[in-house]
Amino acid sequence: MVALVGIGSVLLSFRSVVHERETGTLKTHLGLPHSRGEILLGKVVGRAGAIALVIGCVFLVGTGIGWYEYGNADIVGLLATGLLTVVYALVGVSLGTAISAVSQSERTATAITVGYIMCFPIFWDGAISLWVFHRIQTVFPSAGTEIYFVIKRLSPSNIYNVLTNTITGVGNSTAPWMHVIFAKQPGVETNLQLVSQTFSETPLLLTPGTSLIVLCVWGVIPLGLAYSWFQRIDFGSTSQ
Repeated sequence: MVALVGIGSVLLSFRSVVHERETGTLKTHLGLPHSRGEILLGKVVGRAGAIALVIGCVFLVGTGIGWYEYGNADIVGLLATGLLTVVYALVGVSLGTAISAVSQSERTATAITVGYIMCFPIFWDGAISLWVFHRIQTVFPSAGTEIYFVIKRLSPSNIYNVLTNTITGVGNSTAPWMHVIFAKQPGVETNLQLVSQTFSETPLLLTPGTSLIVLCVWGVIPLGLAYSWFQRIDFGSTSQ
């Protein structure tokens, strides 16, 4: 679910602006009484709305099946998880639209998108976060476990896991909730790390609230920077 929503939302939106730029339809849109900011916002809202509708249907069906099979369901938890999933998808659409807005060609947008997907949703939780931590340690030898935990929580997909784990009450971890439940079973040996098992008190940077703020930053800052760039582009120039 995490990979499908996170990667799918970016893939759905990374061509939204640059495709129209290459085909020339973007100039037509700019000739209408709409600002460039409204164009970008429309791309985000339209695609995020479509994804939200799909997510809503999935959760509705899942709730119905759970109610039929088990006789009850945590409605509040399901609603919170559903809302969080929509926010997570919105962040992905925002990122994809930002990539599209700053790219001069679909080839460039595709390269940036593939790079993002390989780095964050796929490899950040393992090799890349560890590599970043080791590079930080070469500059700041005193950097400890807390810094490593913070680095892992810079990926939107890991943040989503932290927040869903909080909603379900399984523990503060960047791993999916099913992995956390399995790791907490008696006799199970795993490398999965819970904040509660590593620190006597949860550091401020590792709280779910901080993770939510970082997720919002992912959704706002890249799109804001892309908007600033998009505003300055001269689409009448053949070099653009």
